[in-house]
Amino acid sequence: MSTEQEILSIGEYLVTMPEQPPSWAGGDRLWFNQVPHDWQQDRDCTRFLIVKGVGKGLCPVDEALMSLAVAGTIIFVLSGEYLKIPSQLIDQRQVYEYTWAKLWHAIWENRTRLDELELDQEFIAWALRCFILRPAKVDIRDNRFLTNRFAECYETMKFACAFEHRLGSPINKLSFDGSKEEPKPSLLKLTCSAQKVVQYMPGMLEIIIRYIRG
Repeated sequence: MSTEQEILSIGEYLVTMPEQPPSWAGGDRLWFNQVPHDWQQDRDCTRFLIVKGVGKGLCPVDEALMSLAVAGTIIFVLSGEYLKIPSQLIDQRQVYEYTWAKLWHAIWENRTRLDELELDQEFIAWALRCFILRPAKVDIRDNRFLTNRFAECYETMKFACAFEHRLGSPINKLSFDGSKEEPKPSLLKLTCSAQKVVQYMPGMLEIIIRYIRG
């Protein structure tokens, strides 16, 4: 396995970025966790992407698949191609692992084009903090249960909505009203990149919904 690393200039930061996606172990030493950030602003950016991207349309109920929908949209902006989801993703852990690996590699492969793609340093750092694999709250010591911060935020949001999850459908209309989720002043820099990404989310959601329906 390649252990190549590069010193990159991402915005105003010089960062060390390995070719292979890092793990949560030692995550506090990773550049995107060390740069100044605010967890509430991270959550607000996550909410913004969900509300603006889904609106009143259909989306997956499953947190892992919704993570894949949003990360897959970021990957599209980076690479110009939507993901082809492999059929062998049979549980949440595999979806989280696939999502993190694909996002990291998309950023790595397009690391010199971030300015050209108009994805600023704060947004890239947000995405990496948001989608890096981490132990679930079920048992912080047990690495069998993995999740990411995006999934935790989505779980909170979806249960605050009036939707039909009780019927057991894996796809629902969660009735997110995009008109009510205007960016806060502190989010404006992040949402410049988020606005660019969110316009492509319907295409990725269609792919996820077809995947669920088989």
